[in-house]
Amino acid sequence: TMYEAGTEGEDAVRYTLEGSDDGETWEVVGSSSFAHFFHTVVLTHERADIPEGRGRRHVMDMSINMLHWLQFGLVMVELRIAIIVVAVCCVMGWIDWTMWIISVNLSCQGIIRTTLGV
Repeated sequence: TMYEAGTEGEDAVRYTLEGSDDGETWEVVGSSSFAHFFHTVVLTHERADIPEGRGRRHVMDMSINMLHWLQFGLVMVELRIAIIVVAVCCVMGWIDWTMWIISVNLSCQGIIRTTLGV
């Protein structure tokens, strides 16, 4: 925001940021708002959450936070363990256990994604 009082109408609340490597070809590299979708940052171009005080800075960090990586890592580790356990059950002849293990695995994935996604 600007420092002077009465300049609230000039504050940028929706914007795009463009970048170029050669000064001729430009592409959008930032936006007033964004969301994370798996490992991708999606620029949503919505209204920014600008602080109301005059002269305050608004820092936007588009890096993917640790909870996102933790969620993704936990689900992948849990899925690989379940695949190994199901394969062992098949080799041992315990076919009846495989459907139960797969159901528990998918339930755990849903719980992890819901808990860390909210």
